[in-house]
Amino acid sequence: MYYGQEKRPEVRATAHMQHLLDKQEWEAMARTAQEWEGSCRPVAAYHAIALLRTGHLLDDLFKVRYDFDPFKLTKRNGQPVDGLDIYEAEADFQAGLWQTAYRKDMELTVLDGVCTARLKRMVKCAILNGEANLALRYLQVLSHQPFERKFIRRYRTLALQPEKIRDNKELAFIRDLRPDFDLFESFFISPLFIGFPLASFQAENPVRREMSTAAALYTKNMPVFLRQASYFLRQPSFPPVVGDALGLAYANNQLGGMDARPLMPYTERLMAFTRDIGPVDPLQVQDPGHTLFHKYRGFYPYYYFFGNRNLKPDARTPEKEKGGVN
Repeated sequence: MYYGQEKRPEVRATAHMQHLLDKQEWEAMARTAQEWEGSCRPVAAYHAIALLRTGHLLDDLFKVRYDFDPFKLTKRNGQPVDGLDIYEAEADFQAGLWQTAYRKDMELTVLDGVCTARLKRMVKCAILNGEANLALRYLQVLSHQPFERKFIRRYRTLALQPEKIRDNKELAFIRDLRPDFDLFESFFISPLFIGFPLASFQAENPVRREMSTAAALYTKNMPVFLRQASYFLRQPSFPPVVGDALGLAYANNQLGGMDARPLMPYTERLMAFTRDIGPVDPLQVQDPGHTLFHKYRGFYPYYYFFGNRNLKPDARTPEKEKGGVN
């Protein structure tokens, strides 16, 4: 425990959030990520999943660090690995992209063997696909694992009576997020749980609209964000992070003829922030000790200049362009 706490703290935080996800304790998941002092992609991904399920994705997305401490995981052959397999399929699944999650789980099962958490997600994917016999086969394999009787009973009922999916909060939520158009995965930025929402900025589903806005803010893609922001400006109020991002766009002369009067409080806060970081290039300024993060936790301009530094602000990504996102 001492070694894990001192040398691999990200493993304990990630494992705890996975345990909370299995129990669908979303508020505790978000709280765990925000109270943890480190920064790594798995924790950030599970934090976003928790916020999506609680309806606070735009409110709290930037309350964790995104400077990502070095990761110390290796493959079975001893080569370093980025940890994508830990969270990617789950993030795709929770974003309504269960076909992509299903494919990745099948591939990893072939490569690495049966994994209980992966098998349980494959059961859910099969049920969402209406593949009752396949779901029952997965449940039969899962029955050889201890402590899974409650899960097996619950999802065997759903496999045999798919009309009850509407009463299952998790699967009903995910089914409502399914894509309304079909395209190959290669048409989108990877990972898909970011790339697909980024490309579907005209979504009518309010949750998908929130996902699209969050993806644009995370990738620092201001042109896509501004297209989405036109919806928020028609509302009587909008999340502070949207106002902060619009204030940043106004300071960079990106609003065109948009009425900027409602943004004055946000531009004033931005000016105070720029005075705080000093007369230096914001793209080069450092934050040793994360002093500014704790002062401006959740403030979008801090992330824009300090988080994910290898992402280029204002990068214009054509819809058909392929690329990567950190």
